[in-house]
Amino acid sequence: HIFGDNQSVIMGINKQVKAKKLAAYYQKVRDIFYRILSYTKSIYLKWIPREENTVADALCREGVV
Repeated sequence: HIFGDNQSVIMGINKQVKAKKLAAYYQKVRDIFYRILSYTKSIYLKWIPREENTVADALCREGVV
């Protein structure tokens, strides 16, 4: 499972790109995503609103510091 609080990234991987200028970047991300998928049975992507993602944000900040 992959959870993210950046809705545009999750939507971009799921081919729901609104900004045409970002389409090429999302295609590169999708290519990487599908390479990873070839090593596993499935990958689940889900957008989590930032307000509901405080634990993950805290863990990221802890790892960066």
